[in-house]
Order: sequence, then C-alpha cells, then structure tokens
Amino acid sequence: MEDQAVPIIVGKKIRALRKAAGISQDALALGMDMARSFCGPLEEGEQNMSITTLVRIAKGLKVNACELLKDIGF
Repeated sequence: MEDQAVPIIVGKKIRALRKAAGISQDALALGMDMARSFCGPLEEGEQNMSITTLVRIAKGLKVNACELLKDIGF
C-alpha cells in the first residue's frame, strides 16, 4: 500500500463508523471539540492527521482508536 492511500482508507473508515453510529459531521465535530469544516477533508482523505487527532476522532465516535486502523492492510 502506498503511503498516500492511508489517509483515504482511514477517512473512509471514519465515515463508515460515523454513519453506522448515526452521527452527523456536526455532531462528530462537537464531540471532538473541533470545527465541522475539519471533518469533511479528513473523511475524504485530503488531510493527514496526527495521532492526537486520531484519538479525538475515536472519542467522538465512541470507539477505540485501534478500530480506525483495523483491517486497513498494514
């Protein structure tokens, strides 16, 4: 897997988990204490994220941070 594919794969995982939980991007952003405009680019894989951001997203989704990296082909 190429490194630039990782943000896209993780972003799709974030979107899938968010939708499965019935959470809007607005609600996720609120749970992460971040601007809503931050969520879209992350879900599209247009933005790399730090480990801190990954943990904040996991908390917003109420999942373990490992769940966001599970089964992505590392």
